[in-house]
Amino acid sequence: MVCIYCKSKTRVTNSRSHSKRSPKTWRRRQCQQCQAVFTTHERPDYSSLYKIRRLEGDLADLLPAELVVSAYNALEGHSRPARAAYAEDIVNSTLDILVQNSGSPLIEVEALHRAMIRSLAAVDQAAAATYGLQNGLLRSKNRQLRKLLQPD
Repeated sequence: MVCIYCKSKTRVTNSRSHSKRSPKTWRRRQCQQCQAVFTTHERPDYSSLYKIRRLEGDLADLLPAELVVSAYNALEGHSRPARAAYAEDIVNSTLDILVQNSGSPLIEVEALHRAMIRSLAAVDQAAAATYGLQNGLLRSKNRQLRKLLQPD
């Protein structure tokens, strides 16, 4: 990897895997030229690893950017900066849940929606209900949301 400041080569000075919780790696890097130190967080490119089976049976790529937009839209009661930060965290949490529970590169759309609702509910129950309504999973906010949030 190149330095974020001077674009020279860097070396890894410390590295930690978080494989128990999610497949990501924390690395401390130091530039060999300017000696700057910075941290990177590496995780797999899920869009190339997983496919989503839609209700119609066709397959689609897992696109985290689309999930971020969905989460952002569901968090309508928050300020814009908070929505953006929450949306990114919610999608990362959702992807971690899906990866931990998936034994194959194929994810059912219902599992995706359930994981997204659980991740949203941890931040904002109203946002979870909004997401459920926007994706046709709920007809009313309260009773059905509680049912979706129950463990499988």
